[in-house]
Amino acid sequence: MIALGVRPEEILQLKIRNIRRRDGLLCVFIGEDGDDVIKSEQSRRVLPVPQLLLDLGFREWAIALHTRGEIWAFPEIEPGSATGRRSQIFGDRMRTLLGHLDLKFSDEDIYAMRRTLASKLLHLRVDTGIRQRVLGHLEGTTIDRHYSDDGLAELKALLDQVDYGVTVGSVPGFAYPVITGCSRPMLPSLDVTVALGDQSELLAVRLSDPDTEEVIFAGRIEGTSPPREEGWTDIAAISARTVADEILALTSSYSLSLPSNEEQLAALEHLLMLGTPPRAVPALGAERDNATHQAIVHDDNSPAHSAEISGDIPVCGSFAVGDLIICALPLSRRGQENAAPRPGLVIGSRDLGGRRYLDIAWGAPAGTKHPAPHELVVVGPSEIAEAQLAAATHFDLRRRYLIPEDDRNRLHRKLGRLASHARKRLSETLCFAGDITPTPVAMTASTKMALVIERRIPKRAVIPKALRGGEAGSR
Repeated sequence: MIALGVRPEEILQLKIRNIRRRDGLLCVFIGEDGDDVIKSEQSRRVLPVPQLLLDLGFREWAIALHTRGEIWAFPEIEPGSATGRRSQIFGDRMRTLLGHLDLKFSDEDIYAMRRTLASKLLHLRVDTGIRQRVLGHLEGTTIDRHYSDDGLAELKALLDQVDYGVTVGSVPGFAYPVITGCSRPMLPSLDVTVALGDQSELLAVRLSDPDTEEVIFAGRIEGTSPPREEGWTDIAAISARTVADEILALTSSYSLSLPSNEEQLAALEHLLMLGTPPRAVPALGAERDNATHQAIVHDDNSPAHSAEISGDIPVCGSFAVGDLIICALPLSRRGQENAAPRPGLVIGSRDLGGRRYLDIAWGAPAGTKHPAPHELVVVGPSEIAEAQLAAATHFDLRRRYLIPEDDRNRLHRKLGRLASHARKRLSETLCFAGDITPTPVAMTASTKMALVIERRIPKRAVIPKALRGGEAGSR
């Protein structure tokens, strides 16, 4: 579901005979048989098997099933007695497994795997028509579904571009290669909510921060009626192309959590066809074009807020005060501590136990509320452009963490740098933040203490018998 973007029922009902080699490529034929349960006619399609699945032994696995005389690719998943669908049983088993692994979230379902591919193809600027064709949203002709030689090879090349950051290897006890590790840097996410009309046309769209629930962008499509649902009032009407451009601009710095509803997702993807993809953002470690972006040495003995923030401030390694970076900062969400990738602002650095740490302030998309005195807001086209952010962002200078400067698991990608006037504001904002002791990331996770029950016996004063007798005689 992740690598091919198929619906659960589509892949669970796959027959071994519908795994074929066409034009030199191993392919799966979705909805090929007349008795296949499909959502719509456009769901019938041919998908080349991406390299990730081939590396994991997809071909060898299919051959083994064929040798055993199996009909279904997943014979262990029987159709449900009530609905005749396999996806319900699979979903129940998957939710049980995720619950045992403590990975079960109330706002996610098995369709999140399918939306993962949709989001990654969007981030790669893949053409909307191709994305819809892969996901089975676009109704096409026989030529569309049965691609030419070059078309299948091109589609496989696009699917192979999706980087999941996984490492594939052999492990004793497993018949096929398995995923042995994952190092994919993640982007901070934004939740996408859409409102549809009676004819499934898109009326409005809203992007919000999942942690703060602040609305980062909202727009109603010009020429449409306002949505009747609660929560969509007072949204400005703008052109569909402007809405698409705004959403695509945010994909440079954020990962979009797309709608789970198929109609909503299809309407959103159709809208994005009108937008212009933004330029790519340089990866961590890329050379800076501007000489002022080069790092310099920081004096650790003085507090970071005691000096004027300027290009002359020392820091460490390849980072300087005022640099922005996508990093994994602790985030309390869904009842547990997660490392959530989001923008961070380098405030300073210090040495702990012989290791160099960066002092990084927590960042989030700026909402509509007025910032607190200890919050620095990067706003305005010039500031946002120099910082290489996609939208206005605020940084909480009282919520800071220490991250090792060589920790590439947490320091994902370098962005830009604060503009000169923003660095001056940083100096003032640090004064309002006060003397803050940043928390090392290793100490942010809550430690579970063993439950100890003590039984305490109440104390009583014991009067000697002799004294008690004397007291009785005196009375």
